[in-house]
Amino acid sequence: MKNTLLIGGLVLIVGILGVANVLLIKNNQKIETPTPTIQAPSPTSFVEVPMLTDPSLATSEGKQLVGGDKDTHGCIGSAGYSWCEAKQKCLRVWEEKCEEAKVSDADLIKQALFTKNNWASTLEINVSVNKNDGIYASGSVSENQGGGGYFYAKKVGSEWKIVADGNGMIMCEALKDYPDYPKTMIPSCYNSTTGETVTR
Repeated sequence: MKNTLLIGGLVLIVGILGVANVLLIKNNQKIETPTPTIQAPSPTSFVEVPMLTDPSLATSEGKQLVGGDKDTHGCIGSAGYSWCEAKQKCLRVWEEKCEEAKVSDADLIKQALFTKNNWASTLEINVSVNKNDGIYASGSVSENQGGGGYFYAKKVGSEWKIVADGNGMIMCEALKDYPDYPKTMIPSCYNSTTGETVTR
């Protein structure tokens, strides 16, 4: 009985080995097991991130914040604007200089003529400065419709004051507040009390 079991067990083992050989050997050829292939990972998708011109302007999300930094005048510093006191506005100094626009003496004298004579702002006149030593000036005034006359002015502080203007004789009364006005510019005047021309 024991021998029968032993023989049966051996037959079973031999049978199993035979089946294994059949699987490994077919027609006297060795069956090669396929070599496992390693697949490369799929390429990572890249997201283009714009470069910041000034890293200090980046938020925690990496975005540039423009417009959230207005100063007391409403100028946006992150956009390059700063307050210009001379021009009373926000500007970019590389686009526009922050300096007070220089007004010519002719324009200032023109303004003084309008103030003295209370002319309407719609009146169109041209002012030509013939002499100007920085303190005293003289020249001509002409209207676009024709006609005109002269002016004599003195600079007091930063303003020009009209000493005399018109198209006739200069009245001596006009010079009483300006006795030092150069005689070379106004050599004579008319005295309305005596009716005489006075040489200064």
